Amino acid sequence: MNMNRRDFFKGAAAVGGLATLVGLAGCGPRGNQELGNTGNDAPAPVDIVPSSTEECDICVVGAGVSGLSAAVQAAELGASVIAVEASDTPGGGGRMGVEGSFGLGSTMFKESGIQVDRIDILRSEMTMAQNRPNAQLWNDLMDQAGENIDWLIEQGVEFSGEIDDYHGGKFPVFHWYKNGRCADGYVPPMTARAEALGVQFMLKTWAKHLIKDDQGKVTGVFVQPDGSDDWIQINAKAVILASGGFGSNP
Repeated sequence: MNMNRRDFFKGAAAVGGLATLVGLAGCGPRGNQELGNTGNDAPAPVDIVPSSTEECDICVVGAGVSGLSAAVQAAELGASVIAVEASDTPGGGGRMGVEGSFGLGSTMFKESGIQVDRIDILRSEMTMAQNRPNAQLWNDLMDQAGENIDWLIEQGVEFSGEIDDYHGGKFPVFHWYKNGRCADGYVPPMTARAEALGVQFMLKTWAKHLIKDDQGKVTGVFVQPDGSDDWIQINAKAVILASGGFGSNP
């Protein structure tokens, strides 16, 4: 996929009518055990009567590292954004183990004088046996990585200034966050930036079902506050699934 920031939400159609609801498996660190759907068939439609309705251009499900970037990007481009997060604070897995980001070609990288052949990176990744490497995705990542780092800095994200090979890796392209912790350098400034841009956070809230119209287009999502039986309908021109949680999602 080759999509620049300006194309982020082009072509999002108007909100359609309420129709079939499709279960969201694993939205958040615990997964959505209630749905229990691990097969290929979508769960049966569910009748839901919402207690309230919210409207937005973009609904982001999950306000971790990816979700925060998506929310800030959309809001920066003029969209109204609601970010739904199952925990009591944004950040997701970024509050625990994330230390830095791949940043080939960033301004910091260029100013450091580091020389790395991207073909060597691609060759190395294509030999990895623990996954199914995709050369097109890796090329896209390398094309955008430097711009991504520069954009994060524009949003207020703090890096330590250290770029290395992750203390013993193959290529010196790893950009360390402040204090070597995403929880310090990334999550607080990106959360603050999202709030400054008007992103509405719905914390301790679980996304349970996508809303689709008769043509199968996603037009929103049904969510539930943690521990509540009430449903909230969020109508949106697009829903971005950034729920993560794959580490503990059966």
